[in-house]
Amino acid sequence: LVSGPYTVVKAVAHGKDAAESIDRYLSGDDLRKGRTEDRHRVQSYEVDKSERRIESRAAMPKQSVASRKNSFSEVELGFNKEIALAEAERCLGCANCCECKLCVDACDRDAIDHMMREEIMDISVESIVIATGARLFDVSEYPRLGFGEYPNVINAMQYERLISAAGPTKGHLIRLSDGKIPKSIGFVQCVGARDVNKGVPYCSRICCMYGIKNAVMAKEHHPDTEVTIYFADIRAFGKGFEEFYEMAKRRFGVNFVRGRVGCVMEDAETQNLRVRVEETTTGTINDYEHDLVILSPGIQPPEGLRDMAIELGTELDDDGYINVPSLLSDPVKATVPGVFVAGCVDGPKDIPDSVSAGSAAAMKVSILLSEGKDDQ
Repeated sequence: LVSGPYTVVKAVAHGKDAAESIDRYLSGDDLRKGRTEDRHRVQSYEVDKSERRIESRAAMPKQSVASRKNSFSEVELGFNKEIALAEAERCLGCANCCECKLCVDACDRDAIDHMMREEIMDISVESIVIATGARLFDVSEYPRLGFGEYPNVINAMQYERLISAAGPTKGHLIRLSDGKIPKSIGFVQCVGARDVNKGVPYCSRICCMYGIKNAVMAKEHHPDTEVTIYFADIRAFGKGFEEFYEMAKRRFGVNFVRGRVGCVMEDAETQNLRVRVEETTTGTINDYEHDLVILSPGIQPPEGLRDMAIELGTELDDDGYINVPSLLSDPVKATVPGVFVAGCVDGPKDIPDSVSAGSAAAMKVSILLSEGKDDQ
């Protein structure tokens, strides 16, 4: 037994020594024969606990069995800020550092300072770029669509994880309920977007194209699988987007049904799904059966953006994004001088637009720093 810190080499040596002792013990041989007697024997002693608080370890929050049964997300949810701080204080309070300072010798970055104390620092900067991104709408807010209730109803993020080579099925597109290849797949667009009653009233801009992309990928995996997209409008506004939309229809045979999906119902015997949709082109209500249904959610502002805006003194628009007053003349400048935006923090954007906004914000910051004065 080795007590206290030690070097890696010594630790390996003692590990081998312990393995030999175990082997001799199990074989009934003498543990001491032919071995040196320079081992340290740990003496039993009482630990003074009068100045130390004894607290139980914080339990890790976990998803319930019912919620994680049809999910690819992490089972352990992690600590929130309060629990993490309390757990760190509990660990630090159970015993004091022995000040051996072996950690200082081991750190080649000289990053360990035993004399350091907690402090709050104010750092003066000339510019700030807000690039917090956005978050997907929680499709479980629409229980009528069956997400979380039916195993073969998943969202777009789970679908992309499913067909990824590094995913749980190693890239094989299958139904979660029985592992079979789906013969019919339905994509429901605009979940949580363009909805004045629930969700957000605006178009998320990215849903149409990533929905079409996912449909094409399904056809590439299984060309014989029937794929249908239920949409309100196809907004293919970017370069090459309209051509990609037409290619999905003509080359890959993706079906497009214009209308609003009312509900998704499951056949208890086959676990197939029936999508009820009101088709706006005919004014009729029809049911379509699928083996797998993917919900394509819209995006909304990230959590905590409002608090950040208050701290920075910037304004938010009616949809909860950072307000950019001059979208045409200065599309990355917030309402506070020196504060710029990039990505989806001022509204929904796809990847090319986010990259362009990031480049523009970096250029604005460079100009500001080179001038050495506040941006007016």
